[in-house]
Amino acid sequence: PVAPRAKRVASERHYSLRPQSSGDNSQGANGKSSALGQGLVLAGVGFLCGMEVLKAQRAACEMSPDEEEEEEEIQPEERKKLPAPGRADGLPVYTRADVAKHTTVEDGIWVTYKEGVYDITEFVEGHPGGASKILLAAGKAVDPFWNIYQQHFNSGFPREMLESMRIGTLAPGEVVEETSAEDPYALDPLRHPALIFHQATPCNAELPEQLML
Repeated sequence: PVAPRAKRVASERHYSLRPQSSGDNSQGANGKSSALGQGLVLAGVGFLCGMEVLKAQRAACEMSPDEEEEEEEIQPEERKKLPAPGRADGLPVYTRADVAKHTTVEDGIWVTYKEGVYDITEFVEGHPGGASKILLAAGKAVDPFWNIYQQHFNSGFPREMLESMRIGTLAPGEVVEETSAEDPYALDPLRHPALIFHQATPCNAELPEQLML
């Protein structure tokens, strides 16, 4: 037989383990459900916002299928033959002497590429190769530099950058330096403008320290 005191203790233990009343339990469950629902809603909204941001970033960085196909079709050698980037309609015409006056930030830093004239002042500090390298072409043509650093022709990006900076066009006859047919050096290749010349014909020049790797 179980003693009366033992029965009472067992009874107390039994009831202390019973769940709360139905009213209290309902309120607690509703509160937890509400909090959980709000959390799920907020998590869902955050996820959707994150996906939209990711889509926007991808759209900004990736080219469309048509653009990718067009980019793949153009090889570096073909890209070299393309005309100067940027629209020339309504833009002023300059001579090489005009361009040569613009070599500082105060006057604007100008360069030419093929027949195009470009103001690269705002781009100098952001040049991937460093400001010192692009300043070697200040007031001159960038063509010889691009012929050395062939990565400029690997994609259309350098041309796109120039396109937004075009300010004019070289005057007729200024694109290619004219030489006399009787000159024995007339067929010599165009020399790099950054070379230190000791003699023009026959060419005797040395490479400046800035271009030494």
